[in-house]
Amino acid sequence: MRTSRLVISSLAVMALVITAFFATQSSSSPIVGEGAEMRLTTRARTVAGAKAVPFTKTFEAAPSPKGWSNQTLVGPYNDWEPAVALDPNGQYVYMLTTRYGAKMACNSCRHNGIALTRSDDNGATWKKWDWLWEDGAGWQADPQIVVDDNGDVHAAVLVNPYVIYYMKSIDHGATWSEPVDVIGTQPWGDHQWLAVSPDGMDVYISFNRRYNLQTTSNDGGATWSEPVQTNLPEDMDYYFANGATVLPDESVVFAAAAYGCCPYNDFAHKKPIDVWVIRSDDHGATWTQTKVDTMAVPPPCTSEFCPKAWWGSLPSIASDADGDLLLFYSGGRVNRGPTRMWFRTSTDGGLTWSAAKALSPPSHAGFPMAAGTGDGDFRVAWPDDRNGPNRFNIWYRETDDHGATWSNAVRLSNLGGGQPYKHPAGFEFYYGDYSEMDIDAGGRTFVLWSEGANWNGPGTAWYAKQNTGA
Repeated sequence: MRTSRLVISSLAVMALVITAFFATQSSSSPIVGEGAEMRLTTRARTVAGAKAVPFTKTFEAAPSPKGWSNQTLVGPYNDWEPAVALDPNGQYVYMLTTRYGAKMACNSCRHNGIALTRSDDNGATWKKWDWLWEDGAGWQADPQIVVDDNGDVHAAVLVNPYVIYYMKSIDHGATWSEPVDVIGTQPWGDHQWLAVSPDGMDVYISFNRRYNLQTTSNDGGATWSEPVQTNLPEDMDYYFANGATVLPDESVVFAAAAYGCCPYNDFAHKKPIDVWVIRSDDHGATWTQTKVDTMAVPPPCTSEFCPKAWWGSLPSIASDADGDLLLFYSGGRVNRGPTRMWFRTSTDGGLTWSAAKALSPPSHAGFPMAAGTGDGDFRVAWPDDRNGPNRFNIWYRETDDHGATWSNAVRLSNLGGGQPYKHPAGFEFYYGDYSEMDIDAGGRTFVLWSEGANWNGPGTAWYAKQNTGA
């Protein structure tokens, strides 16, 4: 986890070097985990500082991309793991971040929380930040948010001690339902991912307890099934779901990456990583999973306190209005070599996939975002350091023919100043376990991400939006 101006106690230092997260069948909570996420049960990183480095003057490293806004600061806070959802039929935009050390709700709030802001005019103006979850004592992380076709807003958060809660708003985020614990009889869960059917009745959450688990609500989030394990018992990999979509035929498809285990910290950075598609065509009653690719052993991460497997593969998945799919994922083909972004497409609901094709040059690339609309219209974004070491940017490409051709890469992180880690060539490190993007009712793309000086932070969240539909 993160802090602003991190002050690590000796206990936290010891925790960071333990080669633990004994991803076994034990009923106890995890001690330490790393990979797509670094996990500390003490959350020792949530110390006193209230904000990131104060935001000062910005200047443009390059003109704003044609058809796009300049990148815009979400707020002068220490924010990572940003999530965004746009109302598919209206003007509403919702943003969540994991906020560290921010005294936003009360003078004594020193812990991290899940912060919420919303707009009712397509992002022209924003409501005052509020807490979606902040109990003042524990920790919270991994925000997820989705809007259904009725305009109802669905959210999921991870809270201490590794419990996943679901909440819902029927008044555009002004008020929220009582949280529902969705992990059932599982002793703990981690890194949840959320998908919702257009009518809002089928709500799906994927999470891990080493293996991949799926839980479902078929009554709009009121009640939940007991989580179902999708991978075979002999599969000892450690799973991270990182994308999901519901198709017009009401089937649901998740994407996940599986890392070497166990203990996780001993093997995740030493073994190849499998990319999986996990699907259900009976509203979550049963699940099947298909291996789509295997990526090479990831290169080591050298940023301060960075988890060993940080540059391992992660996927994202999107569907268009016809139910065609695009799977977008990171990874390399040479052990500990450069990584890049890859894509595959499917026209049969994820049963079969096209050959992999690269969308970025070799570099440190990862943490993909994808969204789809129309017929064969897909948009993708990701960070990479093609501009040089410690010079990352968010890049964007789109296709309107199911991936046969693509637009040139557009640099969305175009501002080169305003924080110590921002430079004309890019920012120093990608800050967070994931970012997200969505498409509004007018066909305009909204991309949200976080930047920092290193894995340790602090960092700030930013967004860029298209001025016209693609």
